[in-house]
Amino acid sequence: MKKILVFNSGYQHGGSDRLKQLIQVAKQSPIPAEIIGVVSNYENGAVQKIAEKIGLMFFHLPTDAETSDYQSVSVSSQADIFILIDWHLPLISMKPRSAFNQKPVIRLHPGPPNRFGNLGGAKMYREILAAFSRKEIKHCELNAHLLTEDGYRYLAHKDIIISTHDTRRSLEQKMKFQEIAWYEEILSLTLNGLAQKKLNSHTLAVV
Repeated sequence: MKKILVFNSGYQHGGSDRLKQLIQVAKQSPIPAEIIGVVSNYENGAVQKIAEKIGLMFFHLPTDAETSDYQSVSVSSQADIFILIDWHLPLISMKPRSAFNQKPVIRLHPGPPNRFGNLGGAKMYREILAAFSRKEIKHCELNAHLLTEDGYRYLAHKDIIISTHDTRRSLEQKMKFQEIAWYEEILSLTLNGLAQKKLNSHTLAVV
């Protein structure tokens, strides 16, 4: 059974819907992996409350955390895979082999990532709909990237159709519904990559 540690910034109150979905998918999935803990930028925030409620390990990383802080959490957790979902802190400047104990790091986020990857909550959905109304995008995306020594490498993505009738709330519900099935696909993809020793060569992709 592979152990997964999830990094989810959350907020002091709320902002952890995707974390809850991922935990639920992992519990119900036949895939041989389990979420053993979560990491947040907030002490006594929404993410920590979720962890305490269901008996997961909790780790706090402040916004000024350095590579050594990530390494300490990674080693302490004894996780095999690290998943970043709505993680608000940049990691490009870090050396993931050092910061994450030489284990795979998967970042899950909406997109297109260069426009909406660092947004979250209601603001993200409003920005997506605004871009759609200006005909700058035709759809939104779910993305998965592998964190490497030289940045992020594409792993998988899924297009989400936007309707002219969509509201912020309807688009949010649509994306969450799609994400639930997609999470299991990504977990399966990741574990298969580890088993076949292909993950670090970036040969895996699903659409």
